Amino acid sequence: MVNLCLSDVVNLKRLAIFLEQHVPRYSRPKRELEQYRTPSEVAIELVMSIWGLLKPGDIVLDAGSGTGMLAYTVACLTPTYVVGVEIDIDAIQDAVKSKLYALLPNLDFVQADIFHTPLRKVDYAVLNPPFGISGRRGSDIKFLHAITIYRPKAIASLHSGFENSPIYVINQMQILGYNCSIISKHRFPIPAMYETHRKKIHYTEVVGLLCRGGGRDSS
Repeated sequence: MVNLCLSDVVNLKRLAIFLEQHVPRYSRPKRELEQYRTPSEVAIELVMSIWGLLKPGDIVLDAGSGTGMLAYTVACLTPTYVVGVEIDIDAIQDAVKSKLYALLPNLDFVQADIFHTPLRKVDYAVLNPPFGISGRRGSDIKFLHAITIYRPKAIASLHSGFENSPIYVINQMQILGYNCSIISKHRFPIPAMYETHRKKIHYTEVVGLLCRGGGRDSS
């Protein structure tokens, strides 16, 4: 099983199917945390945007890791050490039930508030943060602020694609010393998970951003 992740030549389509099968879904999703599992194809595309930058020994943070789709994707595709930080213990318990957790030695999950992350160092970050659609406006920007304290060399993240939201995020990151570009656009599928959902699947527009800065050594 693990050979599909760590082989020198990875078939990304096969990996997407593999991750869909082996990364758990939320057993107790919480709407206020905007918990929706990232589709594997979207996760792979986001991780591949920083793939060429990563080196053995780098530490990659998955901020708000949920059941681990982004964290598992990074751990499968790169020789880095990945830490998934998630505030919801139910989501972490779901994540570690995956067979991949026992097989991948370069991955850990930590229950913590992203604004008080118990890490000394972060070289890169990936995240699908809450967008703020459940009442916490600006949640994704707050996540990015928390991460940039570590001055990671690059951050790959998903954000709402509606109206001027991507431009706003890019401008905010520029203030923080990061230059961002849109690397992907997707219709993100949201299955009916909560009582207020009336459609079996609802689609929302999302964009993938790659933000690069000077890293911890920059002024």
